[in-house]
Amino acid sequence: MSSQTDGFKLEKTSFASHAEEVLHMRNANRPIAQSAEYLAWRYQGLAGTQEPAIFWLRGKDGRAAGMASLIFRPYWLDNVKQDVAVLGDISLDSNLRGRGLGAVLLKFMTDHIREIEPDRLALVIPNAAAQRSLSSIGWVTPGRLIPHVLLLNAEHMLRRRVGGVGALAKGLAWPARQIVSALLRKARKPGYSLQLKTSLDDSFTGLWRDCDKTGAVIGDRDAETLAWRYANHPHIAFSFAKLLFGQTLAGYLVYSFSREDRECVIYDLVMRRPEESSCMLAMFAMEVSKDPEIGNIRLLLNDKHPYRANLRKLGFISREASGVFQVNGEKAREGKGSAQWILTGGDKDI
Repeated sequence: MSSQTDGFKLEKTSFASHAEEVLHMRNANRPIAQSAEYLAWRYQGLAGTQEPAIFWLRGKDGRAAGMASLIFRPYWLDNVKQDVAVLGDISLDSNLRGRGLGAVLLKFMTDHIREIEPDRLALVIPNAAAQRSLSSIGWVTPGRLIPHVLLLNAEHMLRRRVGGVGALAKGLAWPARQIVSALLRKARKPGYSLQLKTSLDDSFTGLWRDCDKTGAVIGDRDAETLAWRYANHPHIAFSFAKLLFGQTLAGYLVYSFSREDRECVIYDLVMRRPEESSCMLAMFAMEVSKDPEIGNIRLLLNDKHPYRANLRKLGFISREASGVFQVNGEKAREGKGSAQWILTGGDKDI
């Protein structure tokens, strides 16, 4: 499928037939290059979903000048599992920016969704430029993405500010650490235990089956999806932590360490009951705090995420929104845009 616009050609292709070109275009417009292995994982690693679609802006010579992709991911929409079209890898040659060509490409892609698959819900976590273009062609913005930070040990940060004086930094950091420790201890509940660095097993499937998804829009978290997303990631070492009540899995979280930034990043958090998230996070944070090289824990949630309610009581501080998420399609206009969206850092491809 193709069309002409202002001397440029618009075209839709599959990923499989243009994988090498996708990799070249993506890397030419990103500060960090990725490998062919990474793109194969992202675009083709999850079995059973619709084939990805690539939308191109090409010059008169046929070379790619812009690109956007739709990768289909399983989500649950009010207890019904469906493939959502996730928009990503929006790229435009730097010498063509500011001419409205990016908006032309995104409109071409959006028209395809509306004409060919009008019932398909599409989702994107855009940068500011893409957000403006998508808003102008009817994409809805249901909410923002909010980083939350729990400061476990301010010693390293304070050392930089007080000229590397270790004793002074340690003394200044001690009161804050004691306050956070007290908040975390208070949130623990009897009967619960924590297991770190666990493997995926059947209990994850049972937990996901039992989670109430009524009225929610949430990415699939069955064991197969978790294995693809985290256990089989090509270059990030993710770990799973389990919260057990007796022998029953009450919830889990997915995390990784960034030693360079001295932080632990939580990418996913799923609980059998939302109110148990405080206990999960408190017990996990207490374990992470035993590592003197980790200064903080970072967690990204959308602004209406049900687990945000008690984060402040644990000592988490909300930062300025890191961005928004936008949706498109008939389902958005039917009310899914204002539904109970439940998004974490794990919903953004990395």
